[in-house]
Amino acid sequence: MDSEKIILTKEIFRVLASETRITLLKKLAQRRMTLSELSRELNLAKSTVHEHLLMMTAAGLIAPVPEDHTWKYYEITRKGENLLLPENSATVVFLLSSTIFLCMAGSVAAFVMAWMSRSREVSQVPVHGAGLSGNSTPEILFAVIGVILFTIAILILIRLHRVRAAIRSDGKTVS
Repeated sequence: MDSEKIILTKEIFRVLASETRITLLKKLAQRRMTLSELSRELNLAKSTVHEHLLMMTAAGLIAPVPEDHTWKYYEITRKGENLLLPENSATVVFLLSSTIFLCMAGSVAAFVMAWMSRSREVSQVPVHGAGLSGNSTPEILFAVIGVILFTIAILILIRLHRVRAAIRSDGKTVS
């Protein structure tokens, strides 16, 4: 997806100040629709929906589809997509991917450190009659850090999968 800077102007704020226009924008983010479809789905008069669509078109958030149909279709523009769905940008995908890599590398390093501290030879001299002097704190600490980093990586991987699925489901963008 091409990243486009979102410049919030007074006009954009005015358009986004209405819950109805935000709902219209969300509907058009799903698929292109006609005035009648939008009117029916929102249970509003066609004239009301038309006024909202005119404001959103003037702000550049939606555009009429230039096709030879009997009905006039409206679709969301890149500007509208970026405003409504900022997580669909390539930057976010890159950041999530690199975060997954770093978390996985950190968890592997923590597990290796735990294994290395466990494989070290422990003195067989009892300490105050309470057992051996081997301290398992580093092993446990590294293992816990590894589990936490691995869990974070899995959660980020799930989020990345959802973002990529949203990008792929949009017929206009290719990841």
